[in-house]
Amino acid sequence: MYELTVVALLEREGYNQIQYKDFVYYHENKQSLIDFMNTDKSDIYLIWSVNLSMKNDVLVADTIRASNPLAYILFLGPGPTYFIDDCLRTERDIVVRGEPDITVLEVANALRDSADWQRVDGISYLQNGEKVNNKSREMIRDLDTLAFPARHFIKDKLYRNPKLKLTPY
Repeated sequence: MYELTVVALLEREGYNQIQYKDFVYYHENKQSLIDFMNTDKSDIYLIWSVNLSMKNDVLVADTIRASNPLAYILFLGPGPTYFIDDCLRTERDIVVRGEPDITVLEVANALRDSADWQRVDGISYLQNGEKVNNKSREMIRDLDTLAFPARHFIKDKLYRNPKLKLTPY
């Protein structure tokens, strides 16, 4: 649910048309994603990925891209941080390396303001078919500057960590 901290920062910045979809939690399939994409035309999609889900998450990005080729897809999480090349397929794919909070906010603001998002620290992207790795973002020194996770997107759902066998997680 780390991505909900990113969502909370976006909300705090004034982004108010955020949707949060957890297809895994609801055991939804590819057709559910296609149906969603037939009605959704967002400018930016965030995909949180871990190493074990990378292949499926890249397929999700392909489905998004087929329906909305002008959207930007930002890959977040440990999977994309270490497997950058697997995520970069078009020049509208962006890998957010390491801690995503401030980086995603800066990319979203740059895209909103038609500014140069390619100058944001902590991202990788394709430019003229070549991978570009911007310098890494410094660690956040004061975690109190971050917003509390936007838990209202998951309401009363209980998540379970299968490795730790903990519920709620």
